[in-house]
This record gives sequence, C-alpha cells and structure tokens, in this order.
Amino acid sequence: MEKMVLENGKELSLFIDNNTRGWDAADEYLLSQKIEGKNILIIGDSYGALTCGFSGNITTYTHSVLSRNYIASAMDKNGITANIITSINDFPSDIDCVVIKLPKSLDLYEYYLQIVGQRYSGASFLAGGMVKYMPITMVRKTEEYFNSVTTSLAKKKARLILGCVANNCSNPTKFPREYTTEHGLKVLSYPGVFSYDHLDIGTRFLIDYIPSDFKGKIMDLGSASGVLGLTAKIKNPDSSVVLTDESYLAIESAKENFSGNGLIGEFHVMDVLKGFESDSVDLILCNPPFHNDNKVTTDIALQMFIQSRRVLKRGGQLFIVANKHLGYHKKLREIYHNLKKEGENDKFFIYSVRKV
Repeated sequence: MEKMVLENGKELSLFIDNNTRGWDAADEYLLSQKIEGKNILIIGDSYGALTCGFSGNITTYTHSVLSRNYIASAMDKNGITANIITSINDFPSDIDCVVIKLPKSLDLYEYYLQIVGQRYSGASFLAGGMVKYMPITMVRKTEEYFNSVTTSLAKKKARLILGCVANNCSNPTKFPREYTTEHGLKVLSYPGVFSYDHLDIGTRFLIDYIPSDFKGKIMDLGSASGVLGLTAKIKNPDSSVVLTDESYLAIESAKENFSGNGLIGEFHVMDVLKGFESDSVDLILCNPPFHNDNKVTTDIALQMFIQSRRVLKRGGQLFIVANKHLGYHKKLREIYHNLKKEGENDKFFIYSVRKV
C-alpha cells in the first residue's frame, strides 16, 4: 500500500501491484475539483483513488474484475462506504455529477457519453486523463453530446473536460457493434472489449487449429467476445464450453453471442483462473494479451500458462496463438516440459502443450 495525499490533507491508502502506483496526475487533478451535489457516479476508477477521494453518496462503475477488487480493497483500507457496480443496467436513477476517468478507447468513451446522456440530463460532468492518452477527438466527442463543454489547462501532464450532461436520447445508439466472420459467424461486442468490431488476426489463425469431434470440457481463456468458444462449440457440439475473462463487458458480449447463435455456454468473470476448479478442463484455447493498458508485457500470458496447468486435467492440452517476437515457447517448455508447434504463418506460431 502507498499513501496518496489530497489537497485537503486527507490521506488514502491504495493498492500497489507490480510497482504500479495506485493513481496518476489525472486522478489528483479530478480530486482537486469541487463538486456540487451529493449523488456522484464515478466511471473508470482503476485502484480506488476516485472512489475513496470524493465525498458524497458514491456509486462507482467498472467493467474490470481486477479494478473491482482493487477498489473494494481500497475502500476497506480507508474505511469508505460506496456502491460498486459492474453493469450499466445497475446505474442509479438519481445522479447529480458524473466523473469519468478517460479510457483508452474513444468508442468506449462515446458509449459512456450515450448512456450518461440518456439517464442524467442536467447533471454536471467531469472527465480527466493524461494528455498523451487524451486526443482532441475526445473533447470533440464530448462537445457533440453535452453542453457548456470546456477544457482545463494542463497540470502535471493531465487535463480535464468539464460540462453539463445533455439529453441525447435522439442520438442513434452505435453500440454494441456486430460483424460477421469469414465462417459466417455473427459476433456482437461492446466497446472496451478486445478487437470488438472485427475478428483479430491471431484469433482467426487459431480457429483453424481447434480440434473437431472432441468430447469433454473446452475453455476459451481470456475469451473477449467469445469467438474461440463459439467456434469450439460449433465444431464440437457434444462438448461443454466455458468462457472466462476479466471484463464484465467481454462476458456480457460472449453471453449474447452464445444466445444469439442458439448455443449454451458457461461464463465466468475472473482474474485469469484464480478460484477455478483444478483438474477440471480437457482443452484450453487462448489468444493471450501482451498489453496491459499502454505497456507491452508478457506477465498476463505467463499467469495464463501457469494457471492453465493447474486447471487442466492430466493429459489435457493448452493451445495458444503466439506473436513470433514474444518468445512464449521458452516459458511454455519450462512450465509443461513439452511443446509442439502446430502451425505457423508470417506473424504467429500455434503452440500446444500437454499436462502430463
């Protein structure tokens, strides 16, 4: 834990993970603003700084189970009471002020603007982010939806967008998006989900290596919209398919895709596979991420490999698609002591390993 000191002298204890500080200058800038009204909706808090730093009747929304856990831990450490929600459907009816920590995705930001405008016309609005991740298009998009929009001066390389929520019920809803794969599979997805408006090229390559006529439990690990899980179920109708992701929006997308294609699946929002039953899955399919926010990292993929070994039954297999430059084969051999290259193209390897 590390202490964050607010301008009013209040100290907050925030969770620190992998040498990542639990707040940035944009959090500090947002918390320096005086907010009128007692009912505050916070969107996009990562570690709990905003949830614990603002005063009032706080509702905080996140679509990440990791952020949900960090926020809950920060609330416990600081003796704060707030309502954490993970579904847009749970937004409260009465809100005086909306605070948004700007996401990386412009489409996700616009999705928030649409939802907020439909529900909280007349509320004050405050958004903040680091300047390098805050393109002018975010300001223009805010002006498109809301009234009296202004921007602050930069402070510690952070900037704010301020305004008044305008009712935008007449604006056409653009989300979720839908696309059709080369195999004729219709996929619906919400913004903020990996590759939400097109089929990722790594996933497309791995699809061709999903076994057919397989009976047992198949897992789509880090499922996003669930394309691998959907394809696995279609190829293996007698199998059961479970999908996991750390994003509530991803799992909501996957649920709607299974339902829309008349298929049944099992769905879990979780931190990789923490808490999932050991020795319970026959086959795991995975297109592991190699970005965490704006950083390139293989840490998440490594956790996926380690935890997959625990979850697989003896004799069970893990199939992954790997960017050639990431060197996953070394870690896979260390963990499983076996490795098979199933396929290769200009950008990717397909590897399989078996739990022995």
